Amino acid sequence: MFEATQAIGLAIASVVLIAVPGPSVMFVVGRAFSHGRGNALASVFGNAIGCFGVGVAIALGLGPLLERYELLFQAIKWGGILYLVYLGVQAIRHAAPAASGPSKELENASLWNAIRTGTIVGFTNPKSLILFTAVVP
Repeated sequence: MFEATQAIGLAIASVVLIAVPGPSVMFVVGRAFSHGRGNALASVFGNAIGCFGVGVAIALGLGPLLERYELLFQAIKWGGILYLVYLGVQAIRHAAPAASGPSKELENASLWNAIRTGTIVGFTNPKSLILFTAVVP
């Protein structure tokens, strides 16, 4: 069963991994600055869906594969990195002159797009892959 020392170890590991900002935190902060609060919250929701997907994938057997095949883990990690670079390039290409803040059209523009993008960022986040691989088995 689950012992107290395991629960304490899990809690400490979770706090450390959550306290250090990673790709998901940087993505949501960037969304909040460029698209507003509503879009950032939709990105958080999508990120949670992606993290849940990682948990399900690990529970279904992806964890042992990631432990055995370093190339698979690196492919997922680099896929996430390349996707974040793609999002950054798109943000630079479509940048508008700075205004006093995000417009209402931008803030509400595509919440579904924000959820989809957040889901991809959450699913390719190496921190969640490592945490779930270490904890679930």
